[in-house]
Amino acid sequence: MSNWLVGTSIDHYIHATRWLLFACMFGLMIMWPAMRLSQEIDPRLAPSQILWDWFSLNLAFQVVIWPMKVSAQWNTAQTLWLDAVMAVWSLLVGVVLAWAMRRGTGRDRIAGMVICVLICFGEPAIAALLSMTQNAGNTWHWPILLSPIETLILLTANPPMVAPIHILGIAMLAMAGWLTLGASLRHAD
Repeated sequence: MSNWLVGTSIDHYIHATRWLLFACMFGLMIMWPAMRLSQEIDPRLAPSQILWDWFSLNLAFQVVIWPMKVSAQWNTAQTLWLDAVMAVWSLLVGVVLAWAMRRGTGRDRIAGMVICVLICFGEPAIAALLSMTQNAGNTWHWPILLSPIETLILLTANPPMVAPIHILGIAMLAMAGWLTLGASLRHAD
């Protein structure tokens, strides 16, 4: 509904939907880890609780993303890829959370939160610093999309300008992390 109050042209909708997606991303990648890392939980139950949180939060995100398909005039594939960006990067953050909570020390929790912030904001910060050091005549391009921020910007463009292969790469990284975590839990028992 907030998208309709901002403006009536597609450019207004693109900016409003981007801000709403950024707010959701901030909640999934920063607020959820901060909340979960500040709680006490049985380290043996942490991975299952994190996966349950991840599923619940991504299910709630469906109520946000699919109405935006209509207001932003996205096609179904574009909406699915935007949904995948949130799911995949939050799954990667979930791995970090599960690892940090498994050990349960304050140092591990702080390191986990720092990694979550770097997953979200590390690449844009590095790209901004590198672009500021370039001469005014030189254009600089960062060819890797490791952060969900730039991916969301490119996917919400009209037309969308991102290849889904890097999203699949992040998905494979997250799955490898969860499989490694599962294997280490099995050996610990």
